[in-house]
Amino acid sequence: MAINRELPRPLLASRRRFRGWKGTAGISLLEVMMGAMIITLYATEAIPALMTMNRNATSNRLITAAKEVVNRNIEAADAVPFTSSSVPAILAVTSGTVACGDYAYTSLTNPMPLVTATNGSAIISGTLSRCVTLWNASDSTDNPNTRRITFTFNYKFVNRTFSYSATTLRAPDQ
Repeated sequence: MAINRELPRPLLASRRRFRGWKGTAGISLLEVMMGAMIITLYATEAIPALMTMNRNATSNRLITAAKEVVNRNIEAADAVPFTSSSVPAILAVTSGTVACGDYAYTSLTNPMPLVTATNGSAIISGTLSRCVTLWNASDSTDNPNTRRITFTFNYKFVNRTFSYSATTLRAPDQ
């Protein structure tokens, strides 16, 4: 039995069309330069975008760190034993010179490091303030010793001042 080694007609026709490419196969210098120019344009556009993303990520990390500082202090104020006869220092009604709405702030550990370097020195630091007032709701006549505690953390990043604060209520333990 004889084996037919000829190509079918459509494949044979397509092979004939591409015979002229043998001598011109490869990439020209112009194509290489155009490719390098396109890559350079993409790189010059990508670097500022990456820098903006890095700045936003740093800003978000600082906001998260400020929230952690404030929430840690709120949890400490909620966790201390508190009775009408024994008021801990963190729940003492504050008086000071920095306005807290209609109330007064007392500054705590200042400056408080928010981001530290590997050697322990503060890179970014902020001010933690505490405001404690007596809170008397109109329908809360049975416990007039309820405290309203507000912690605020202020810090600077890229010449802008940022602030985060949280407030909680604390009634005496039974």
